[in-house]
Amino acid sequence: MVVGSNASSDYTTSITGGWHVLLTSTSASQSSLALLTLSLSGGNSGLSLASSSTLTLTDGGILKTGGGTAVVSGGTAISTTGEYVLRADTAADQLVINMPLSGGTALTKSGLGTLLLGAANNYGGVTTSTPVR
Repeated sequence: MVVGSNASSDYTTSITGGWHVLLTSTSASQSSLALLTLSLSGGNSGLSLASSSTLTLTDGGILKTGGGTAVVSGGTAISTTGEYVLRADTAADQLVINMPLSGGTALTKSGLGTLLLGAANNYGGVTTSTPVR
């Protein structure tokens, strides 16, 4: 289902390149793709890439909401040319990224939840944690 047109505030609920994507379940074996942002909602949401694929976030963001754990895995890397903005909204949210972060000017983690960068991750750039008020 596509909501509206491809404007900066519109989301699609299926994997569609060049859009903000909202997933409420796990989408597996995706080939390389470029999304504006990725939003993962609920405990059974996530994104798994095929082994040689990359995820490019052109607007740099991943948002986890709705409680539970969401995992982004597989593939060779997540990349952005700007800042990574990773948000685990509430204390019940956990965002796990099990692939290397590539490029990016910085990383900001926000929200009350937990962000876990998996063992394959060697990100070492500027990092900011912003609590929610």
